[in-house]
Amino acid sequence: MATLEWEPLHTPRLVAFTLTGAEEGTFLLDPGTGHTRALTPGRTVVCAYPTEGVYMAHVLSPDDEVVASTQVTIRDRVPARFQVPEQEQDTIHLIYDGHTPTVLEVDWGDGNIDRDWHTPGQPPRSQFTHPGTYSGTITDVCARRADRQSYLIAPPAKDPDLSVTMDLQDPTRQTVAVELTHTTGRGPIEVDWGDSTTIDLIPEPEPGSRLKHHYPAGAAGVYLLACYYTSDPENSTVKAVKIPWPA
Repeated sequence: MATLEWEPLHTPRLVAFTLTGAEEGTFLLDPGTGHTRALTPGRTVVCAYPTEGVYMAHVLSPDDEVVASTQVTIRDRVPARFQVPEQEQDTIHLIYDGHTPTVLEVDWGDGNIDRDWHTPGQPPRSQFTHPGTYSGTITDVCARRADRQSYLIAPPAKDPDLSVTMDLQDPTRQTVAVELTHTTGRGPIEVDWGDSTTIDLIPEPEPGSRLKHHYPAGAAGVYLLACYYTSDPENSTVKAVKIPWPA
């Protein structure tokens, strides 16, 4: 029984055809565009398609009989991508942005693989994933193309979290500036500068809130700066600060 095999090439819209199982002789290949090419069993013929779409390719005998046929799906790219949602750092979404239904095989990169139909406008498919860097593969089964994509699942941010920098307005390098970078609305926050002096209160904390603290002359050393919710002082975020600030 004659079979028409096809395989997309790296250049978009180029497809290699091979006829197997047919008797020796010369046949005509119509890739579905109306432009025929001579084809002999066991040899490869490359055809170009003008646009994306679904085509019916067939092989004709010298008597104009169809001896083999196959459906060919042409797409320039795999119509899907991985996306890490901003508010769900432990989840990876698969976004399908194709214009027609297709079957995708998704290797999420964490050992899980699924294969299913995807349709235009459907909600993202989601997969729970532990923090780390992953390399997943999305295969467009109908178009026989695959795309390898990397994504990062970041560990959850500390709560509260902050950045610590030198105050550029202090040439003695004795003043530290703190900026909150992560809060979850659990109430006021205190900052203990680690020098047994002041504990500052931020009554309405939100990312971008800033404080400064000046360590007096002669206070050289390393201090452990602690930031915590007043309702939960045992669970603090701790940063090491060296004074004077390292050049």
